[in-house]
Amino acid sequence: QFQQPLLTQNDLPADLAQEVYWWVAAALRRHILKNFVIDQAVLDPMLERAAKRAMVEYDDTQSVQSRALQLARRLNELGELTDGFLLRTLRQGRLSLFTAAFAARAKIAFNTVWRIVTDPASESFIVLAKAVDVSRDATASLVIVLGELGNAASARPPSAVAEILRLHDDLDVAAARRVLHYWQLDAGLRQAIDDLNEGDA
Repeated sequence: QFQQPLLTQNDLPADLAQEVYWWVAAALRRHILKNFVIDQAVLDPMLERAAKRAMVEYDDTQSVQSRALQLARRLNELGELTDGFLLRTLRQGRLSLFTAAFAARAKIAFNTVWRIVTDPASESFIVLAKAVDVSRDATASLVIVLGELGNAASARPPSAVAEILRLHDDLDVAAARRVLHYWQLDAGLRQAIDDLNEGDA
């Protein structure tokens, strides 16, 4: 539900931008094989080289994500990443800056926050908000606006506010901060922990 607004705003994180290169390459491959006579063994290496060349030329330091993180870190140093700032930024549709602001405030990776923010379910977002002391009213407003930005047809009705507030109130701060601590770990370590846990199941 977030694909169209994110693509049109050029707000994809760097790793997701690279995935887009592969998606485009795969779609182009399908089109070529369907409409032209060409050996797959010849076509595939050509598409792979083209996609990799485009990725190398991508300047991550000038990406929306990189600039947003630089700004968010500076604002965090100045104590400006308030609940009000988060809400204003989101209402303006500035998803990269909103995500970067949460990442700076929570001291977790941009991509981790991005996945939480773009998850249609709001439970993880409420946990994150509770862990970094976002007020209950601000949390409810943020969840409502995220729904509106993601897909107007699936936006939460005003009656959903009570449910959001109940989830926020029922959540223990210490428990939310334990989850935040897990999110603060390196992605590689988190994956290894998850893999071990799945093996034990």
